[in-house]
Amino acid sequence: MKTFRIVGLIVCMALIIFHIYSLDYEDLRFRANKLHYLQILVMLLVGMTFLLGVIKDRKK
Repeated sequence: MKTFRIVGLIVCMALIIFHIYSLDYEDLRFRANKLHYLQILVMLLVGMTFLLGVIKDRKK
């Protein structure tokens, strides 16, 4: 299960980097980049969940 969490964390980080790269930097309003902003937020939350799981496993 620890390997799955680490792989999930890496995938989340890759998706965050992809969405930051794909932002429209000429128009940073929420309307223009709504999908990217929401997916960055979701991947941050999912990534934190995976990270907390890895930390919890390491403490055991």
